[in-house]
Order: sequence, then structure tokens, then C-alpha cells
Amino acid sequence: MKIITIPIFFILIFFSSVTVFAQSELKSLLTNEGFNVQEQRTSAADFTLKQAGGDNVSLSSYRGKVVFLNFWTTWCDQCRMEVFSIERLYQKLFGEFFEILAVEILESEIQATNLAEEFNLTFPMLLDLKGDIATLYDVRAIPTTFLIDKKGRIVASIVGTIEWDNDTFISAVRILMEEIFAANR
Repeated sequence: MKIITIPIFFILIFFSSVTVFAQSELKSLLTNEGFNVQEQRTSAADFTLKQAGGDNVSLSSYRGKVVFLNFWTTWCDQCRMEVFSIERLYQKLFGEFFEILAVEILESEIQATNLAEEFNLTFPMLLDLKGDIATLYDVRAIPTTFLIDKKGRIVASIVGTIEWDNDTFISAVRILMEEIFAANR
């Protein structure tokens, strides 16, 4: 019995060490990109919004995936510039345990679909017609982005934009996606 107990103990210590290292690396990567990393992850408020050109979408329907939640408007120059790197990020991670939800604040469906067509965007755009979800998330400037883990908890947020498809940010997302597989071991 002792022979079995000791190896299991060391295996548990090993996986705990790997998890602590991954969390430290995740925090470092996101901090270096300018993110405000939450020390204690808190639940992201669930919401349901209409997708431009589609059905209603709930944040909770993406549990089990890493979610990139971006608040923006079509009149925001920074927002218009960042959609290209968001699209490249979406194309790089499409089909993995990752989803982009771009929430357009206080604008019509036609404005969102026109921009999507103009820039050939394929990631989901949600319509916050009254600004209620932006208020729920305390969005004070745009663009604002939240990174949400597979359990629906906010990992980090950033006001402003970066080149989203850069290696550092993709590495951070992959660490979060790895949490999905670690939990299933």
C-alpha cells in the first residue's frame, strides 16, 4: 500500500507544481501585454444578446471554452483598427476551445453587419442596443476586452488595444486552453 501511495503523492505534487508555474507564466504574459490580471478570478456576469444576422447568444453557452469578450463601436477608430488583428486571432484559433464575442455598444444591427462585410469579419458580433451589458461589465472606455476562462470567470481585462494575434497573447490563451485539458486528466 505504501508503494502505491508514495508515487501518487509525487504525481499530485508534480501536477500542482506545473499548474502553479502555468499560472505564474499566464500572469506574466498578460501583464506584459498591459492586462489587469485578477488575483482571484470572479464569475463573469452572464448575458444574452442578439448576434448580428443571427439568433440570441448567451455567454454561459460558451462554458468549457476560453472567451475573448470585446466591447466596441463602429465610430471608434481604435476599435476599427483592432478588428483586423481580432479576425487574424479568430482564424488562428478557430475550432479550438476558444471563442471571440465582440459586443457592439449602442448601435444598430445594420452598422455591425456593414462593418463585418466591409472588413470581411467572421467572428461573432453581438448587439448591446441599450448598453446594458457594457454597464453590467462597468465598461468606461472602448475598446475594452475581458479574457474569460472555461469556468466562466474573468481572468484579466484591458482597456485599449494590442495586436491580438501576437505570439505572447496567443501563448496566454493556450495556457488558459490547457486548463481545460488539465481538469479532464
